[in-house]
Amino acid sequence: MTSASRVVLPWRHARATAAAWRGPVAILDVDLADDLPTIVPGTGPRGVPHTAAQVLVRRHGVPVGLVEIDLTGGPVRPERLGRQLASELGTVDGTDRHPAADRSSIHLADPTTGEGDARSSLPGDAAGVADRPRPPLVSVVVTTGGEVEDLDRALTAIERGSARDIEVVVVDNRPGNPSARVVVEDHHRMDPRVRYLREPTPGRSRARNTGYLLSRGGIVAFTDPDCVPDAGWVDAIIAAFARNPRAACVTGPVLAAELDTPEQIELDEITRVTGDWQRRTFDLDEHRDPTPSYPFVPRLFGSGVNMSVRKALLPDLWAFDVNLGPGSPGRAADDLDVFIDLLYRGDQIAFEPAALVRQRHPSNAHEARERLRDHDIGTAAMLTKQLVTASGRRRDVVHVLTSGPRPRDLTTGPTTYARSRLRNSWTS
Repeated sequence: MTSASRVVLPWRHARATAAAWRGPVAILDVDLADDLPTIVPGTGPRGVPHTAAQVLVRRHGVPVGLVEIDLTGGPVRPERLGRQLASELGTVDGTDRHPAADRSSIHLADPTTGEGDARSSLPGDAAGVADRPRPPLVSVVVTTGGEVEDLDRALTAIERGSARDIEVVVVDNRPGNPSARVVVEDHHRMDPRVRYLREPTPGRSRARNTGYLLSRGGIVAFTDPDCVPDAGWVDAIIAAFARNPRAACVTGPVLAAELDTPEQIELDEITRVTGDWQRRTFDLDEHRDPTPSYPFVPRLFGSGVNMSVRKALLPDLWAFDVNLGPGSPGRAADDLDVFIDLLYRGDQIAFEPAALVRQRHPSNAHEARERLRDHDIGTAAMLTKQLVTASGRRRDVVHVLTSGPRPRDLTTGPTTYARSRLRNSWTS
């Protein structure tokens, strides 16, 4: 694990991570505005001692980097922690001082702004509140297939993380099981901003489309039950759209919520999104990424578990492709399909480091293998869809398929996508 966010295609992952597993990894947050702590190794849920800590480094609450700390030698004192943070993240002149860190100060510039406290740009700060227009209503859409414990945790985080004018729309994709509805009704009694919808036809894309169409907000934010949005997530999304009037979509970092098994560590390597902790804008003109297979690049723009769209810039019938995504034969890549379609429409995508969520990965080998296979099959199905339905970009798709690494399950793409189309035609 490194602090850099290399774009790693799902089909390029190795099994070496699981083979080299040394033990569970602790998940920690450190803010450079506070005194650096002593990191004392603990134990994972199975009683195995932590061998490392994955430390999210913030500056006044804004993420600026991700660092792995070795814990095999015992507790890590502030002096050693400070030296490693300075070594891996760099130092510049600044105002944050950390007297506990070997009496030397660590001055990390905020890479999202280059200076100052990035949160000062978020709507709702004390300066100039009276002069600012009322921020738009944000609809947070959470689709669920009955993950009761995860759903309760996600809703609690969303409710606590924003005092703003939001609505939380939970779309139950398995309404025959009353568990999800019970959880939503419990939350609604405490917070009327939470409401319940049903989408009986299986598929996350269908559930998200239902949530989008029946949401009331000018901004619609999507996340999953196994995700815990950061405090200030909604604020960061609103601010990112305000800074990027041409952006139809805002994404942000996705980090692991726990790293207790080799399977979770491997999935984190493949699905983690950091964007190099830089604010970025993507389009097909002046903001093109130099990656050769751009824009058909998983993880470059973000992830569907942390994406928001601006309704005003989208057509009335905008929707996720129901032939892709979890719950369909297409399995995955419904998010990358959306990103690609938005870019070819001429829209922009903005990446905001402060809009962060943590995702809990499967902890057992079978579910983890299925998640990895979903990425491969889903990407192949998505490329097939792009090839057969979007004539204006076929040349670009062919270039991706004929140059560089390809999905190992590429041959499954045509059959998977065709099966998904056929099944949905019967459903319709």
